[in-house]
This record gives sequence, C-alpha cells and structure tokens, in this order.
Amino acid sequence: MKNPCKYRHKNPNLVKTYQSPNFLQNLPSKQDIVRSCIREELEELKQDIHMLGFKFETLESNQDIIKEDVNQLTEQLTSQQETILSFQDKLDDLENQSRCKNMLIRGVPESVLPRDFPVYLQDLFHHLKDHSYTDDIPWIRAHRTLRPKPPYSAPPRDIVIHLKKFQEKEMILNQACKNKPVRFRGNVLQFFQDLSTHTLQRRKEFLPLTTLLRNKRIL
Repeated sequence: MKNPCKYRHKNPNLVKTYQSPNFLQNLPSKQDIVRSCIREELEELKQDIHMLGFKFETLESNQDIIKEDVNQLTEQLTSQQETILSFQDKLDDLENQSRCKNMLIRGVPESVLPRDFPVYLQDLFHHLKDHSYTDDIPWIRAHRTLRPKPPYSAPPRDIVIHLKKFQEKEMILNQACKNKPVRFRGNVLQFFQDLSTHTLQRRKEFLPLTTLLRNKRIL
C-alpha cells in the first residue's frame, strides 16, 4: 500500500483538490451546459440571420438594377420594332410604286403560250374596252408567275403584264370590275393589282372586316 503522505508530497495540487469540500458544487450543472450551448447556437443563428439579411438586401438592390436594365431593353426593343415596321412600310411603298404599272390576269389557260401573248392580250383589252376600239394598248412585257407549270387539272398560273401607261392599267381594272365576271374565249378571267407580298398579307388580315363592310354596302 502506497504511503498517502508520500503521494501527497508528489502531487500537492491533487491532494488539495481532493480535500476541497466545494469541488462538486463548483462543477457546472447540466442546465448551465445546455444554456451555454443554446447561447452559442443563438449567437451563430444571429450571425447567420445577419448574413442572410445582408445577402437579401444585396439581392434586392441587384433586382432593382436588373429591372431598370430590362425596362431599358424593352423600350429599346419597342423602338427598334417601330423603326423596322416603318422601314417595312417604306419598302412596301417603294416596291408597290415599282409595280404601279403591273397587273395580274388570272384564269388564262396554260395553252396560251408566251408567243401568243401579244395577240391574246390585245384582243382581251379590246374586249374589255369596246369592240369598236381598235387602238392597241401598249405594254412592255408579260410573263407567267415564277413557279413550276401546274398539272392539267390545277388552276393555271397568273400572267403578270407591265403596261406602258399607268392610266391604261387603271382603265382595264375599272372595266374588269364593272363587267364582272369577265368571260373571254370560254374562260372566266380575273384582274388584280400587282402588289408586294407584305401588302397582300396585310390585306388578307383585314379581309373579314372589308367583307363585312361590303356586305353592309359601306364599301
């Protein structure tokens, strides 16, 4: 058995602690430990919440900047679209002006070949104006629309004719409108202005409205 005195001599602090009656009382209780842990967790939560608040403010600030950029881009896009539409209208106007002496004739059978156009077209124009009218209507060129020749059972391609005078074209269109339907050599023919594709598309969009106005005899 070891000598306690000898042991106390070698470890005076341990002997002193062992002899202290308040040692156990000075130990932290479970509640103190839990409270300390909770305090630490709360401090960490406070720091996290503070960091989240800072990030949220940063996100709100960035969102405001993004909204301003989007609004500016939207305004620029709208302005560009209006400019493009304006340019498109001007291009359509220029294209339609270049076609102001053109006219489309629909319903001429494919058996009428390009070499037959000079005689066929003059006879057709005389038929529209008056049989007693003998002067030829001058025109510069005429051709079928640029697409493959259709089969026999399909409708024939339109004839595009470029007249020398704008007034002659308007006269022919007016006469064709008055004498609907135009019958010539056993075929029903239709006459149209030669307009740009974009103009025809826009007219097609307004077709229900114009049809209603015609039915109401407003147009």
